[in-house]
Amino acid sequence: MSTQLSDSVTAIEQLRAFLRSEGYCAGIQRHYPPIARRFLAYLEDQNESVETAQPSDLEGFLQKEGRAYRKRHSRAPRDIRAWRVEHVAPARLLLRVVHGHWPRELPSTSRREDFHRSLLIDYDAWMRELRGLAVTTRHERVTDAKRVLDELGDRSDPDVLTGLEVYDIDAYVHARSAGLRRSSIKYTTGSLRIFLRYLHAANRDLSGSVTSPTMYAYEGIPSALRPEQTNWPSGTHKQTKPEHQAALRNGSGAGRSDLIPSMFSDACSAAQM
Repeated sequence: MSTQLSDSVTAIEQLRAFLRSEGYCAGIQRHYPPIARRFLAYLEDQNESVETAQPSDLEGFLQKEGRAYRKRHSRAPRDIRAWRVEHVAPARLLLRVVHGHWPRELPSTSRREDFHRSLLIDYDAWMRELRGLAVTTRHERVTDAKRVLDELGDRSDPDVLTGLEVYDIDAYVHARSAGLRRSSIKYTTGSLRIFLRYLHAANRDLSGSVTSPTMYAYEGIPSALRPEQTNWPSGTHKQTKPEHQAALRNGSGAGRSDLIPSMFSDACSAAQM
């Protein structure tokens, strides 16, 4: 067995062990290794190895997989974005397992950058050891934390980070939330709050200053009514039946499917008078 083949087998076994230890579902544990093995074969064809792989190799591998798919099915994938994710994720995770981090980072060019990297490594370890978060979640949280540090600029230097004020966080949340949906804002602020709790070690816990928007049940379902259909005449709500008013006051009608259609019918009848 050649050295390169031996290294490939070792890398696949590392990937399998990682998937088991991190609790990935059985489907992913079956799906990832074969694609990762094809990625290693692609690297060998390019006279590369998993140790010398570059980000551009991922794109080259996707192009090769795409050509094979079109040859096999006589068409391109129907959902090209989902197909790309399905095929690049195993290769990217393999590289992350082998290298410990992917993409590989360039040497630090400043004291601040070196501080940020050390801080984020500790943050990842804190989430793994104390909160038990999965690797994918930790990677997303670390990426969010890096974005926070980058946005803070000079305020994220090691000498002044512990001096952050609420208005610094408020300014970041305001800028970061621009154009985002309520669900995205909730995720962003939640991720920020966890990072600020980690910074509590520096006696500057600002997590209480970050508030998330309220999420309502079925918020993501489009409304069945147009805005003009909800503009009932003033006073319509006063014509609600007494039993409905009592139910709304004491909460006994909450969640009852028989009450909602009746109240809606009453309101529509009143609006037509």
